Amino acid sequence: MTIDPKPFLATYEDTKEKAKTKLSEYKQCRGYILSNQFDLIGRAYKIHLGNYHDLNSLFTKYYTLSFAVKFWRQDGEKDREEFIHELIRALHNFLASTSTLVDHTRVVNRLIYNRHDFLQEYEERVKRELASSDLVQFVKRLRNYFTHVGVAPLRLSHEIKNGEFIVDLTLLKDELLKHDGWNAKSREFIETFEKEASLRPLIDSYCNRIQEFYLWYQNRFAEIFRLDFEEANRLQNEYNELLSLADRHHNLGINDYQRAVIKERESQVK
Repeated sequence: MTIDPKPFLATYEDTKEKAKTKLSEYKQCRGYILSNQFDLIGRAYKIHLGNYHDLNSLFTKYYTLSFAVKFWRQDGEKDREEFIHELIRALHNFLASTSTLVDHTRVVNRLIYNRHDFLQEYEERVKRELASSDLVQFVKRLRNYFTHVGVAPLRLSHEIKNGEFIVDLTLLKDELLKHDGWNAKSREFIETFEKEASLRPLIDSYCNRIQEFYLWYQNRFAEIFRLDFEEANRLQNEYNELLSLADRHHNLGINDYQRAVIKERESQVK
């Protein structure tokens, strides 16, 4: 006689169906949907941050004395060409990702905050911390420069001053001002340069400002939809508990089935 395992696994199958229903409930709750929508910004910000780290690592490399000495040797032309190529690539990717981040934030705002009071708070914050910033407007327009004009006028320089080997990487003021695509804020910012301005401090300051803004944005998102996220967490925990319970029921059912099979075989021997 062959023993049917199904009765021994009935409790497991029942619990598995409950887990499946709970998972569906979790994926349809507002907190889960909101989290997925907000992930659009999260991914864009990670790309932006990754591009910043790539660019910053090249800055660090360039300002390292051992590399700089090698870079500026008379026979270092190939090294210079390779480095400048990587620098331009990294700067282009960084500037492009600033636009992507803005665009994705706009999309998420339409999805999540349509007709929500937070939109006014958001617009006021953007105006106060980003739109009114000469630096932010300059970086935004520098991205347009790369897209519509070409590589920004960069100068890599070195000098020996007071016995110290000094290098710098700068943007050239006069060359930038030849472009007619700057708005008032970005042009005012360029006018503050003497003849040139070191690129690295500008990028660092911009990233710090953007990081502060998106930290505020993320915190407000969590505050506004706190109850929705609490519900999503509760449903997810309930689903995980049902999965664990299903595993236990499966193991118990298999054990009971195996014992029944052994008992059946023993009875046949007798």
